[in-house]
Order: sequence, then structure tokens, then C-alpha cells
Amino acid sequence: EAHASPTTVVRVARYLKDMPHQGYRLALDRLKA
Repeated sequence: EAHASPTTVVRVARYLKDMPHQGYRLALDRLKA
């Protein structure tokens, strides 16, 4: 599991709300990478 700071989690959450599909995939790729 990704070790992300709360700030990063909030950023990702907002990013997902703005771009549900593409943002979700990009976020997962970045967190897993």
C-alpha cells in the first residue's frame, strides 16, 4: 500500500473528483510507482 501523506491523499481525492476516470488511473500509477 502506498505510504502517502494526508495532504497527498486530499490532493488525490480532489483530483479524482475533478477527473474521475483518467485522474483515477494516473493517481494509481503514481502511487504504485
